[in-house]
Amino acid sequence: MKEFKTEKCSLLPMGSGLEGDDLHFSINTREKIDKIVLFKRGTKQKAGEAQVSEDRHFGNLYALKVKNAAKYDYAIMAGDHYVRDEYAKAVNRYTDEKGMVFETYSPYIDDFDWEDDERVFYPFEDSVIYRLHVKGFTRHASSGVEHRGCFAGVAEKIPYLKELGITSIELMPAYEYEDCIQDGSAKGKKNYWGYGAACYFAPKVSYGTKGSGSRINEFKQMVKELHKNQIEVIMEFHFAEGTSPHTIMDALRFWVVEYHIDGIHVNFNVAPLNMIKSDPLISMVKLIGNYDISEGNKNYGEYKGYKRIGVYNGGFLANERRFIKSDDGQVYGMMEQVRSNPEFYAGINYLSNHDSMSLMDSVSYDRKHNESNGENNGDGTDYNFSWNCGVEGATRRKKVKAARIRQMKNGITLLMLSQGTPMIFAGDEMGKSRKGNNNPYCQDNELNWLDWRDLERNAGLFQYMKEMIAFRKKHRILHTGREPRQMDTISCGFPDLSYHGSEPWRVDTSYNSRCFAFLYSGKYDRPESEDIYVACNMHWDERHFALPIMDRNRAWQPVFVTDDSVGEQEAGKLLTVSPRTILVLICKPIPKKLRKKAGDREMQMTERARRKK
Repeated sequence: MKEFKTEKCSLLPMGSGLEGDDLHFSINTREKIDKIVLFKRGTKQKAGEAQVSEDRHFGNLYALKVKNAAKYDYAIMAGDHYVRDEYAKAVNRYTDEKGMVFETYSPYIDDFDWEDDERVFYPFEDSVIYRLHVKGFTRHASSGVEHRGCFAGVAEKIPYLKELGITSIELMPAYEYEDCIQDGSAKGKKNYWGYGAACYFAPKVSYGTKGSGSRINEFKQMVKELHKNQIEVIMEFHFAEGTSPHTIMDALRFWVVEYHIDGIHVNFNVAPLNMIKSDPLISMVKLIGNYDISEGNKNYGEYKGYKRIGVYNGGFLANERRFIKSDDGQVYGMMEQVRSNPEFYAGINYLSNHDSMSLMDSVSYDRKHNESNGENNGDGTDYNFSWNCGVEGATRRKKVKAARIRQMKNGITLLMLSQGTPMIFAGDEMGKSRKGNNNPYCQDNELNWLDWRDLERNAGLFQYMKEMIAFRKKHRILHTGREPRQMDTISCGFPDLSYHGSEPWRVDTSYNSRCFAFLYSGKYDRPESEDIYVACNMHWDERHFALPIMDRNRAWQPVFVTDDSVGEQEAGKLLTVSPRTILVLICKPIPKKLRKKAGDREMQMTERARRKK
């Protein structure tokens, strides 16, 4: 076996890299490294070794240069075991003669042609985020893509994403994470979600296409194609406890600079919040956390005049689910969620997430069904705020299926017509079910994979989601970037947002109430913009709403109703709304040629009423 020579080298940059014909290393570890093992590129065939002497050790860093090793892959050994290179940019996984899995690493080579790629930026208020798992998105045979479960498969689905109307995708962990859970009660099980220890600099090996080049370039090509189609790429990072803050910062900078990602979602219980928020490189991208990460650092909360910080709003899921299933005392909370738009960060609203029941399951199951996880149904939250509409699980009963579609449309309507940034968990738009499992962390199978046949089964749901996204985009008053003041600040006669009930301007928020309406005044966008009135009846009986009187030259026109059994709606002064249904109306200007006719009819009705008296 060939013996490679080593030389001293600089301590920085961290990780490995090429210097002409040599391979540079700066490795951070507390273990005593004995040697670097070199492999023929792209294989597990050993080509030689380089011994690491003690004079290459500086604190916790081993810094050395392996001569004439640029064309080889490498692995790091301490005694009889391999040591992970946490800065590795490209990972290869093999099985040795004892059946043990080990990693080798390839030097990072930047030979990708970005051409004229430019980042895509949407302010949070203009964003519609689509959260997906790279593998689960296209792995199912029904996906119809050539490269199933890969970065390239996501790129193949760009026409679908554009049709849906989303502005941004958020990738669940897509770096080289452990395929099996390494500790805890779930040790040895599949790590489908990708949380835990990982090589945070390297794209996931299995998300690359087999035998067709580097997953590094495939990830970059995916980003490039998404950018060409004006879609942002946000990436989730979930750093393991004990990960060095310096490693975290280097990893995030690397992805922002080298992979052109447009946003990062980070677990700030581990990641250094203030360092990330103030970093000059990371400041150019969206920043997302799971709790309020804005207060105390307000000067880091904007980018080019827009909010750059977003926070997952789990409260929206809880309020929305409890409201649409007719729980007591939910009207006031839902009213607050509709208008919520904090000053220093964007609230990200969603109907489901990876660790909750899917949207379809939230209207199909009364309780979780996590038995397939092997934990006696003890894992996952017991608080799902779900309702099965009369039958637990799948059913052929038409009335139950219709009720479920109506309830999902109710949720979609509230999501898209609320002020926060809407996020769709992949599959909800097509009625994806996970059979009641609200914690499928170990299910690398059809339970998690999107079944694209659902698009045909629930075509009406997909169409409704698409139309609601388009409606939100069209009406600026639905995404203004600030919380409505509920006051007439421009002296137009109406506040920007107001609430109503069976009487205009009055809402019953009592414990037993299950109805309210809200009105957006389009004048806070432009004088000619449409007003939007949304009547929400979550009672099991029909309810009446009195429409407020607007401009005489405008008329109310129904545009959406979540109950498919309702025919053409007429908007008089008194509005009747079916049980558990949301009705959306817009107030449009009456064309001038029709105004006189409308005025004549009104005069005739007034004269008839006078004569009767």
